[in-house]
Amino acid sequence: MTAMNNQKWYGLGVCTVAFAANFAAWTLFAILGLQIRTDLGLSDTAFGVLLATPIFTGAVACFVCGILAEQFSARVIFFTQTVIVALSLFTLPYVQTFSQFLCFGLVLGISGGTFATGVSYVSGWFEGALQGTAMGIFGAGNVGAAITNLVAPVIILNYGWQAVPNYYGVVLLVISAFFWFFTRPDSKQQDLKRVAQPLSKGLHPLRQLRVWRFGLYYYFAVSYTHLRA
Repeated sequence: MTAMNNQKWYGLGVCTVAFAANFAAWTLFAILGLQIRTDLGLSDTAFGVLLATPIFTGAVACFVCGILAEQFSARVIFFTQTVIVALSLFTLPYVQTFSQFLCFGLVLGISGGTFATGVSYVSGWFEGALQGTAMGIFGAGNVGAAITNLVAPVIILNYGWQAVPNYYGVVLLVISAFFWFFTRPDSKQQDLKRVAQPLSKGLHPLRQLRVWRFGLYYYFAVSYTHLRA
């Protein structure tokens, strides 16, 4: 029992660090976008679309990956998301046109979906009385946005903006490997007798207006964070 108790807190810590790294990558355009705007001569509208692209995909990824995490393994989905984003970052220095940057932004937004996947993974390890505490600790991974605001400008000043995605890609690959080898399969995957929740039941909350309203609040809050950066 003690070993299991230690494991779930350890897993929470690893997942929180991995989420922070993904969130840092998700907000990259808040810093790199300024240089991209100058290089491409973007208008205010085009610049706004560029910043909003990964946020939009992140919202969609939360929805899709959240469902996948509930139906299958949150740990596998979280790891896959992180690896996809890490590999895509190595392509960013070679992107040249506005449309290509938008396509990259769509892929980068997958990192935002790790929030829903991480919540699914972490919550499976904790009983009801501790889930609030666990979610609060995991949510601290939002500090990743502040990490980007502090670290990315330093890299840009010393090595240029093209070096930033390379550094981030390496860090995400290392963290994804660390996450995979130092966490255990989530409880949903371990419990072979678990009856999968019907998809229709999982979609039931979408019938409530407040779900859409709170989602809209979150979208604009994150977008505002990007613009303020």
